[in-house]
Amino acid sequence: MCIRDRACPADEIAPAATTCRDEAGACDVAEVCDGTTTACPADLLADAGTACGGFVCTGAAAACPAQCTTDEQCGASFVCGLGSSCIPGRRAFTTSTATGGALGGLDGADAYCQQLANTSPLLRGTYRAWLSDATGSPSTRFTQSTVPYYLPNGALLASSWSDLTDGFLARAFNVSDAGTVVGDNTPFTNTEANGTPISAASGAANCVNWTSGGASPGAWVGYSAAVDQGWTRNANTGSFTQCNVLHRLYCFQQ
Repeated sequence: MCIRDRACPADEIAPAATTCRDEAGACDVAEVCDGTTTACPADLLADAGTACGGFVCTGAAAACPAQCTTDEQCGASFVCGLGSSCIPGRRAFTTSTATGGALGGLDGADAYCQQLANTSPLLRGTYRAWLSDATGSPSTRFTQSTVPYYLPNGALLASSWSDLTDGFLARAFNVSDAGTVVGDNTPFTNTEANGTPISAASGAANCVNWTSGGASPGAWVGYSAAVDQGWTRNANTGSFTQCNVLHRLYCFQQ
């Protein structure tokens, strides 16, 4: 007799962590068996905000985006460049509004920058003011970026912290948090081009650590149209101002 009475073996479930559906793109995730059921889990996408190159996943598509319109569509330490691609960078802007010298110290000045950044669709992240006093300066308080600083309209300001503090800018620092070019102005600074405070020997003044809005003492200012060290320490008439006069600030993403 040529027939064997042999039963088919029982079904075996694939071990846990066995891939049952491959990734369909950079913003998809592979599904794996759970080791207890025969069905492959539901097809899921990477969470919105997951980094994929310089971009971030949308949470709605398996493919990584190929273009951006805002910085929010880019990964950390990337910005949306003029070519609609996410490129390494940070933002910097001149404030769209002006203030007196009573800022509440450097923390208050940072909050002033942050409030404007938070209400701008062009900006994201944490910002600090380019100011110096007896408690700190950009050289001690800033993240010293290795990637470029771009203005909100996409123009290059400096290629890195080292480039920013070498005494020369790539262009005038005159674009606001709203992305518009502001007229030539003299922001509060009390800061040398290298990011350190203007020395006492040079007549340093900082509105009493940025807490005074009185006429005296005063403060050093920069000049937004300058591309040499005058951008932060104005060499022209008006380089020193009273603290009850309204001035803009320079703000940098950290």
